[in-house]
Amino acid sequence: YATTNYRRILDDPAVELVMITTKHDLHASLAIEALRAGKHVFVEKPPALNGEELDTLLAAIRESGKMYLAGYNRRFSRYIQEAKRLVDTRKGGLLLEYTMNAGYIPMDSWVHTHEGGGRIIGEGCHIVDTLGYLAGAKAVGMSVQHLCPKAGYYAPEDNVSVTIRYENGTVACMHYIANGSMKYPKETLHANFDGKTVNVIDYRSIKSEGIKGKRLRDVAPQKGQEEELVAFADAIRSGTLYPIPLEELEQTSRLTFRITEEIQNSFRNTIGG
Repeated sequence: YATTNYRRILDDPAVELVMITTKHDLHASLAIEALRAGKHVFVEKPPALNGEELDTLLAAIRESGKMYLAGYNRRFSRYIQEAKRLVDTRKGGLLLEYTMNAGYIPMDSWVHTHEGGGRIIGEGCHIVDTLGYLAGAKAVGMSVQHLCPKAGYYAPEDNVSVTIRYENGTVACMHYIANGSMKYPKETLHANFDGKTVNVIDYRSIKSEGIKGKRLRDVAPQKGQEEELVAFADAIRSGTLYPIPLEELEQTSRLTFRITEEIQNSFRNTIGG
């Protein structure tokens, strides 16, 4: 059946899993309601838009005993799985560089409003999660740089470079850009370690230098959406673990909050100056 009253879904004992794909400002509140109603929850990223929402959400997940997954699908892609397998063979340090050539979104779009939470919380979170997954460690430091728009065409969060340092010594650079050419791939990953390099290009191909890896190639990007849902279904059936550990979900969200806050503070100081 179809209904415009979501509480009918939450009150239906036949419904075991709720999928939340609304605009971002409703993700946390609807997920909390669904968890408290005894449902497993899949929510499109981001899980929350601020620390208060995130704290309440994490408490609801733990108290409910239900499975929860935010749609950070990149880590489930066979391309990132292969990159992870290769970088995990390293003996020395790991340097990661991920560019999302995100493209321009008009300033009057919902993405830039309280409904969207901004581009880093709303989309850059994909990069932050993927880098954390590949690093395999807790983030311990971060620095942020961004372009300062003057004409009102770009938002301060449109063109950003972030460096994240991890407990195991990994350094990861995230470039989120709106002013790049649309002829360039949307997403590229470069991983460097032990005299070796692994390149993932737009989730269509992977190339490794100095280390033997699988040959993968696709016509269309394979970003892991199907794989993440299979993993979620398996987790629900087994009841043993979350497809993405809660501490990793929390780390990704809190990093995006910090990045956004630093950009906004920097921009206000620049304008004020």
